[in-house]
Amino acid sequence: MWLGVYSFVIQFQNCELFFCSKIIFFKQKRTGWDGRSFYIHKLRTLSKSSDSSKTKQVESGDKRVLGIGLILRRLSIDELPQLFNVLKGDMSIVGPRPHMLEHTKYYSEEIPILLITKGLTVLNNQFVTLTEKLKKIFEKNGFNKTNISVVKGPCLATGLANKIKTRAILANKDIAIAKSIGKMITSSYYLAEFSEDVIGIEVCAAVKNIYSMIIGASKGLCSSSATEEVKNKNYLNTAASLMYQSLSEMVYFTKCLKGKEETVYGLAGLGDLYVSSAGGRNSKMGKYLGEGYDYLTAKKKFMPNDTIEGAELALELGPKILKEFDKEKLSLMISLIETICNNKKFNFKWS
Repeated sequence: MWLGVYSFVIQFQNCELFFCSKIIFFKQKRTGWDGRSFYIHKLRTLSKSSDSSKTKQVESGDKRVLGIGLILRRLSIDELPQLFNVLKGDMSIVGPRPHMLEHTKYYSEEIPILLITKGLTVLNNQFVTLTEKLKKIFEKNGFNKTNISVVKGPCLATGLANKIKTRAILANKDIAIAKSIGKMITSSYYLAEFSEDVIGIEVCAAVKNIYSMIIGASKGLCSSSATEEVKNKNYLNTAASLMYQSLSEMVYFTKCLKGKEETVYGLAGLGDLYVSSAGGRNSKMGKYLGEGYDYLTAKKKFMPNDTIEGAELALELGPKILKEFDKEKLSLMISLIETICNNKKFNFKWS
């Protein structure tokens, strides 16, 4: 069977001109792995006369698209001939779309990258932010001049989609680059602050999910004897105390990872913690932990299809934090990590 496939591929490579001479097929040079160029094959969906504007990408309502082309593009049927490219080894099924040669000049090592996600992990027994991890991956693949900026802060997606007034923080070790990106993405309702503390902002953005769970548990933990009615009306005293202690621990942890204290009291720390603890998946899970459920039971019963970032982070960082940090310094964080990692009821020393 495979011999037949390989034979077909060889025949295909020798017959590219035949296929592409037919009007139903289209070929174009694209940039592949390590800058190598190759011909990509597609079913033709644009008029033949449009070949003169090969660098212009298709837009909504583009008049170059043929009638049948609309259907082929909507169903991605026009991409099927690319399976031949996969068999030839030109490209893979999974991965970024190969871009046109003319667009290669727009992609270089020095073009700024903006991360809108967050991450903190352990790599080679060291705490590593997502920015640091990406730099290591780029360097491993020969890209040594990466320029990565991050944007974090109290920015709920639904609020931003509805143009609710929002402010975030952009960080790059070269603050001028952060400000240049800020000019491109800010608007009348989306504003930005700027910082050089990339590490501090990434650490805050990650660990605030753990503390959001802790603050979310405040209603259940505010009293062991009060009625539910009393708890519902008065738990904010406990929530405020947990917020204060959470910020104190975030300062300590962020400084240990070489971030700056002032970052914790800004949008990436206090601002994001306020929004996250007021609602969201982490706070919701914290509520169930505060009611006495262990993590796995609460996850299965109430949130089976949700990703709980704070819990995932606790599992990722937990073993190293438990080994290297003093519980007196991080009593809330370590209590929560023990709860998640050991799947036991959440409790901590109130002092």
